[in-house]
Amino acid sequence: MGVQLQSKQEIAGFPVLKIRNLLRGIGDGSIRKEWLIEKGFSQQAATLLFEALIQNEYIEPDLDARLHGDKSPFYKLTGQGRSLGRASGAKRVQRETAELVLSGFMARVQEINDDPRFLIKVAEVVLFGSYLSDKETLGDLDIACKYEFKFASSDTQAFAQKLKEHFKTSGRSSKGIADLFWPWEQVRLHLKHRKRTISLHDIDEVEQMMKDSNDFRFEVVLGDREAIITRSVSK
Repeated sequence: MGVQLQSKQEIAGFPVLKIRNLLRGIGDGSIRKEWLIEKGFSQQAATLLFEALIQNEYIEPDLDARLHGDKSPFYKLTGQGRSLGRASGAKRVQRETAELVLSGFMARVQEINDDPRFLIKVAEVVLFGSYLSDKETLGDLDIACKYEFKFASSDTQAFAQKLKEHFKTSGRSSKGIADLFWPWEQVRLHLKHRKRTISLHDIDEVEQMMKDSNDFRFEVVLGDREAIITRSVSK
């Protein structure tokens, strides 16, 4: 939100868009340098990049995440790191185009909520970022959503079985345990609709930004504004 990246930008010699995508993958979690190696970086590259992330204040020590006396320190995103993770690399669009994209997005929200093929519904939709400014040319259309299951089950085994059966109907190749997350992925893919203009976020990100900044602007398109504010305060 608010940060526009250029594809030629670099951080410690690495493409900034690649770094942005890495930071998006951290979210509210914690990482160590070894995480970069798991992502495909060499030992040397991981060390270089990790030091750059620290020096640029994109990550900071997460003292609460150290487990069982592990000497390898854990790090979490700073506010600046979260901002980079939300940054846009897309070309700017006219407001009229963004309005059409938003209209189509909300139509798909209604479709998802009404269609039994989707096990997940979209309970909240919140706009933030450049769309709420007075500018005529905008970056990404920043949209945050909260998702909820359309059904409830106290039977864990029956719940898991329903998820497995749902994945089978998709016709997709199995990826093991990841198949259970298909209901969320199915909804997100349908919402995005291959629109590069849309930057899709979870509602938790908006709540965190509200907590980080007293003047954070947002607009609730679907849901209860006061409930969202209350959750952000309790974070």
